[in-house]
This record gives sequence, C-alpha cells and structure tokens, in this order.
Amino acid sequence: MNETLSIYLDFDIQKRGIESMEPMLLKMDEIIKKYGWKYSGMMNLYLPMDEKERDETIYEVIKALSNTEWLKPYKPCIMMGNWMGVTELLKIDVSKMVAPSEQKMKRYEEFYLNTHTLTHGIIVDENGELRDGYTSYLLAMKYDVDVEIMEAWSFKPVKKVVRGNHVTWDGKVCEDKGDKQYCWIYNLREAVVLGDILTVRTKKGYDYIRVSKIGYVTGNTACSRYRKVIRNETADL
Repeated sequence: MNETLSIYLDFDIQKRGIESMEPMLLKMDEIIKKYGWKYSGMMNLYLPMDEKERDETIYEVIKALSNTEWLKPYKPCIMMGNWMGVTELLKIDVSKMVAPSEQKMKRYEEFYLNTHTLTHGIIVDENGELRDGYTSYLLAMKYDVDVEIMEAWSFKPVKKVVRGNHVTWDGKVCEDKGDKQYCWIYNLREAVVLGDILTVRTKKGYDYIRVSKIGYVTGNTACSRYRKVIRNETADL
C-alpha cells in the first residue's frame, strides 16, 4: 500500500504551452524529492526512494505540497495509489489465520450473494502472509471471484477503515444529513458491510454514519489520524 503518488495540476497547457509548465514541475519535483519521493518518468506518477519509509513520507509530501503557496492557484489534486494483485490468491499463506465466527462469515457471505461484491480486499505482508481480509479470501476461494490483493509491511500497523456520510437514524429509517464523506477505524468484532449504520465519535459528539466504502490504511501516521467506530447499529438486524 502507498506505493505511488499521482499529482494533477489545473494548468491549461494548450493556452500557456508545455514550456511554461516545465520550470514549475522541476521546482515541484525538488520539494517532493526532499521528502523521499521521485518522479517515475511516466505521466504524473511518483515513487518512494525508500520503500520501507513510504507509509510515513507519503503524508509528509502531501502536507508539504498542500502548504506550498505558489502551487495553490493550480489546485493540486494529490492521489495516493496502491499496487493491486501483488500476488496470486493461491499463493497467500493463511496458516496463522483463525476461522471467523459462523455469524460473521454468514453475514459477509449473504452480502456477497446479494450484491456479487466482496466488502473489502485482502492485505498481505512482504512474505505473502495474510494480515487482514480473511473472510474476503475465503469467499474468493469458494466462489472463484477476483479480489483486490494489496501489500503492507509486516512491521507497520494496518487498520480497517470505513467511509461514510452522516445520517439520522431512528432504529429503522435513516436519512442523509449531507453528502460529505468521512473516515473512521473499524475494529469491532461484528462484521461490517456497505450500508451499515454505525455510531461514531465526532468533534461535536456522537453521531450516525452510513457506510459507503470499506478499505485499509497502513503506517503509524495513517493509523493514528482517525477516530474509532463506537458501535454497529445494524449488525444484528
């Protein structure tokens, strides 16, 4: 995870010409290089100079570019990227995994059968050992479906995160409060699937969110920046 960084600028090349953009790109590359990343030579893609430090330095680059005043008029869009399919499903070592509870497995399988979608991908370490996503692994094996396989260093923390928007919830019906999406760490024992209603802690107190995406973050910086989910309101419904 965090293997690539893509940067897009609001720059009208046809109007201003590619020549006027080159000095700015060189200047931006120097900032990026200072924090341990370098231009790949391909499109807008940047790669870490030290792979083992990428999970921390990627956030330093993003912060530095976001705070660079002369770049702000160009509205930089900075995107973190993960290599997918880092290994084959059959090659993943699951020998240290513990079987999920029958209830958890049933809920994930029902979601897959109803939507033909796995709730999240699989995380392996640099040795091919499974770190998270065991239920997705089991379902992918059982139903012979494709699944996203990403790699995270064995010496870096990995957390499951949920993304969603704030909603009202009366135990049966929920309504959107807005469209803006936020993230929380999900470390509850109950299964979580898309559409679940969760109780979360915010700056203004407790609130509900509806899950729209489930993924992972890795590294000390990422794993310490989000609050944790308090309760899954729909896990047993």
